[in-house]
Amino acid sequence: MTRKGDKYSTYPLWRQIINRYAGFITVGTLALIVFIGWELFYEEPYFFEQWGCQKIYNYMLNDEGYGYTPHNDLSEEQHLRLHEILEADCKQYQHGT
Repeated sequence: MTRKGDKYSTYPLWRQIINRYAGFITVGTLALIVFIGWELFYEEPYFFEQWGCQKIYNYMLNDEGYGYTPHNDLSEEQHLRLHEILEADCKQYQHGT
């Protein structure tokens, strides 16, 4: 009967490490894959999501675009999302106030 510590003693060092820590290596690899997948597919899709009210308001008034797509060239979905953010979070910048 072999002792647990002697089970891998005849293997080369790299194989001993892989065999002893296979569970940790597998879980770590899966966690890394999930993390990378999460970062790739669940990022904020629009560049203006993290902007403050003043910057959004200035972006909408100017044709410059701060190095991004100009306000008038946004897709309909992006345009609606931008106005939703302005209406929901930036009451002081709405028309008529």
